[in-house]
Formats: sequence, C-alpha cells, structure tokens
Amino acid sequence: MYLISMLIAILGTVLYHFAQKSMPSNIDPVFGAIVTYVCALTISLVYFLFISKKSVTEEISHLNYAPLLLGVSIFLIEVGFLMVYRSGWDIGVAPLVASIASTVILVALGTLVFKDQLTVTKAAGFVVSVIGLFLITK
Repeated sequence: MYLISMLIAILGTVLYHFAQKSMPSNIDPVFGAIVTYVCALTISLVYFLFISKKSVTEEISHLNYAPLLLGVSIFLIEVGFLMVYRSGWDIGVAPLVASIASTVILVALGTLVFKDQLTVTKAAGFVVSVIGLFLITK
C-alpha cells in the first residue's frame, strides 16, 4: 500500500496539472472549481454509498475541523493554480515551485506541530530543494 498510495497521488497530481493547464481561458475560475467539485462529489458519493459500506452517522461522529480546512485549501489550490497557469507559468515549473515552497513551510509545521523528526539526511534534501527552487526561478 505504501508504494501504491504514492503512485495514486502521482497520477492524481499529473492529471490535476494537465487539466488545470488545459482549462479554457475564458471560463470563470470559480465556475471551473464548481464543476470540478461536482465531479469529485459524485465520485466520492458513489464510492462511499456503494463501496465503503460505512455508516454516515458513524462517520459524522468522527469529524473535526480538518475536512473543512481541507475544503478551503482545495479551493485555494484550484483557483491559485488556474491563475498561475493563466499568468504564464510553465506546467513543468509551476508545480515544482509550489511544491518546494510548500515543503519549506510544511517541514517547519511538521517539526513543530506534529513532532516529525528532521534528520540530517532530510535536512540536506531540504537544502538541496531550496537551492533548486532558487535555480529554477532564475
């Protein structure tokens, strides 16, 4: 599951950026997001109702702030990347810049909030990524 889950995330990321870059230039970003969410909601409902076999009431009892925060973040990612591509960023550069910049922030959050361990090897990779971010944006 460790490798398969990463492959699914990679496939989703590639499809996501391909679709965002292919979005019609005259569509309102928020309307595009609405269509995107209706599609995602439909797939999620079909999965939950017909494959998952879990109780809606039980799942509601497990909720906290995270799904709502995730909803806000997904909206920001959708509209943000659509605007990024419309402003001329290359599809091979924009996701890398966003990912590295996000990672810089997430390393700090992971260490401070979630008590993730920052090893010397991870720190070295982090530094190399930041240098790469500097080089790719020049």
